[in-house]
Amino acid sequence: MPPDLHIIDNILSDTDLKKLQYLWSQPIYRPVAHTAYAEGQQSIYDSQFVRVLYNQNFDIVDRYLHVWDPLYERLGVESIHLARMNITLPRREGEERISGYHIDMEGEKDILTCLYYLNSNNGGTIFEESGQFIQSVENRAVIFRNGLRHSAVFCTDSMFRFVYNLNYRPSPNHIILGGSYVDTVEAN
Repeated sequence: MPPDLHIIDNILSDTDLKKLQYLWSQPIYRPVAHTAYAEGQQSIYDSQFVRVLYNQNFDIVDRYLHVWDPLYERLGVESIHLARMNITLPRREGEERISGYHIDMEGEKDILTCLYYLNSNNGGTIFEESGQFIQSVENRAVIFRNGLRHSAVFCTDSMFRFVYNLNYRPSPNHIILGGSYVDTVEAN
């Protein structure tokens, strides 16, 4: 695994995980349809449901941002740049499953991306440079530097794929990517 990519399984307690899963199953958390085109790609199949919880560039702060506090604490989040819930629909076997490589926040330096999977399925995330595929596993956090080009891989075995996408600045004494340790974050 590249030194600028970390996978932390069971990052949250079962209680926190179940609470988040319950909350996101409620109608009040309904996301909106959103096209997810990646650099020049346009397809009717490249769409997903998204609920933006925070965007520093557009002054968006969702009233439910705080429900993710247990994850922020475990990651040592100092400041959030963008937080959103992505919900993708499954593909049929044989259909293209990769949405397109991208960087979440072009031009942003010194921030990290965390993809937190709320459910297990055969979808996941693939990284362009290494070709590494990380499968969506319930309660798994995939943390990497913002500049790594990656793509969603749609699932074929679940009705939905739930991914919390967080772009953040870590506190100086917490997770260090490219270093020799993941400081205060350990799997439960």
